[in-house]
Amino acid sequence: TTAQFLLPLVYTLFVLLLSLLAVATITYSTFHGFYGRPVKLMSSFKSTLYSFLPLVSSFLVSQFIVAVIISLLGLFAALIYKSLQLYGLDMDFDSKYFLGFSILIAIMVGLVLVWLQVNWSLGSVVVVVESKWGFEPLQRSYYLLSGMKRVALSMLLFYGLAIGLLVWGCSTSVANAGQASGWWRWTFVLQTVVSSAFITLLMLHNVAANVVLYMYCKALHGELAFEIAEEFACQY
Repeated sequence: TTAQFLLPLVYTLFVLLLSLLAVATITYSTFHGFYGRPVKLMSSFKSTLYSFLPLVSSFLVSQFIVAVIISLLGLFAALIYKSLQLYGLDMDFDSKYFLGFSILIAIMVGLVLVWLQVNWSLGSVVVVVESKWGFEPLQRSYYLLSGMKRVALSMLLFYGLAIGLLVWGCSTSVANAGQASGWWRWTFVLQTVVSSAFITLLMLHNVAANVVLYMYCKALHGELAFEIAEEFACQY
């Protein structure tokens, strides 16, 4: 039982570690590529080490805020549930009222999580580029995205749906893999490899697109012109 608990935990931490390192590397390379700077392997690796702990701190802060909001929504839902019971509504677990109430609460939680994700979508970019950490990158992301939240929402829906469909297709293949035989097994392997490659590319493009959106938002707020002039001043 201990191994069954530890193995998924170690795997989750390992995936989270690699994800944060990948985000730092891709963000650093894309940002410097915007200015036409050559990105060397060692400089990218050093930036990853410098950005890792700030990324971890911002991630923990964001998850803490999400946990607090979900807890408050859960408490609010429990109060409404008890109030409806006091008014004599049939709120048993198998009743249609309880089902409708559960769907309503799930929609509310989903909308809140999407709203937070949209407003914090530039948080990791701010951590890497501006060397901020904790709650400050989330606040900065919210500021930069003022007027551009529809674009951030569109990106979230596009990449989320595309990756979700690919993952769903892979999970369906895995469920039917035990019944496959002969060349169908090779088809399953090929489909898994191709789907994994496309998922990786979509994740990479998602991180790079957030960097591009960050630069565009800075331009809208009038912060980019001075940086460009300062960057290329030596060439004039």
